[in-house]
Amino acid sequence: MTDVIHRLSPFIKGFGKQFAPDILKGFLINYLKSMPVKVIIKHVEANVNFWEQLPIQKQQQFRTLANNLDNFDFFTSEWFINAIREEVPATASLFIGWKKGSNWLDRQVKIIKKELGFG
Repeated sequence: MTDVIHRLSPFIKGFGKQFAPDILKGFLINYLKSMPVKVIIKHVEANVNFWEQLPIQKQQQFRTLANNLDNFDFFTSEWFINAIREEVPATASLFIGWKKGSNWLDRQVKIIKKELGFG
């Protein structure tokens, strides 16, 4: 996937604001589908840093995408929940109906933005 992102870099740079959310949505959905909800609950309860749990390859994909953007303002907790709601509804519901989950997600969004140079 990283190779695809590199090849698409000129395209992303020109149309990044328009398509970056969809690209990031795909990354998140694919990654979260591989994680059982029980694992996410344990991460929330232990306040595990989501960014640090991402495989290096996924971190690099995020960085490659972010390096082609002027801003990352679209990336909010609300956007994150809406992005995964249809494909990973159980995970999305954790962040909607559980205050601890919502607070954890808010912290993770800030951490990710900071890691990508937008925080």
